[in-house]
Amino acid sequence: MHWRHKVDRGWLEARKQYLTASEIQTLLPKTPTGRHRNTDKAMLDIWAMKQAGVTSDDVESRNAMARGHMLEPYAIQAFNEAEIEPDYALEHWDNALIFRGIVAYSPDALSVPAPDRTVYDGALVQPVLMGEVKAYEPKKHYSTAIADKMTLEERWQIATAFYVSDYLEHGYLILFNPNCQHKLFVHKYSRADLRDELEAVHEVAVNYNAYAANAPRTFSELDHGASLTEQEIIAELIAQEAVANGALNP
Repeated sequence: MHWRHKVDRGWLEARKQYLTASEIQTLLPKTPTGRHRNTDKAMLDIWAMKQAGVTSDDVESRNAMARGHMLEPYAIQAFNEAEIEPDYALEHWDNALIFRGIVAYSPDALSVPAPDRTVYDGALVQPVLMGEVKAYEPKKHYSTAIADKMTLEERWQIATAFYVSDYLEHGYLILFNPNCQHKLFVHKYSRADLRDELEAVHEVAVNYNAYAANAPRTFSELDHGASLTEQEIIAELIAQEAVANGALNP
């Protein structure tokens, strides 16, 4: 099977307004190996990407990324069938953002039903559990399963969810590969487990918020402006190609 998936464009556009877990990791003062990071450059890089529009390439994914997304509901079904949390069932969430201030996360699963919107105020969504699904290839599936959960980079996604959603009590990293002999592994995190990470998320949010408040003024002063958008240019190029093809193939 050729794995191919398209995400909701509105969800991608909404993400431009918030800091997400992967961006927060990039803004941490140290890398996972302990090297000091140039956070000023990292803030500029992230802010700059948020000024660009969503393209068709952003919307479509293939192969491993598409596979991971398409396996999410099956991973959540397997989690519920295993009765890891017998008092709660996780429900699949897709193309949704839950925010607190400038920070947001996109849940794969929560212990509350998903309404039919894209953006939700974290104060109004009150899950007790969340699930973050990873459908890794076999080597990473098994190595992540036996790793110390407090060393895993994926914990930042769960910490971001804890930061946004005050009612969350536990977050699960759900490792699912239905092509392996051992298909389902989980790592369970409590809010106390991620106390240091929560403090770091807050610090990053404060610093980035201050940067983002000043950056538009700086670049507006430097900008000379232009009338054409990329979408308009693409439309013109497509029209030119159609004319050329018509001339060559009457």
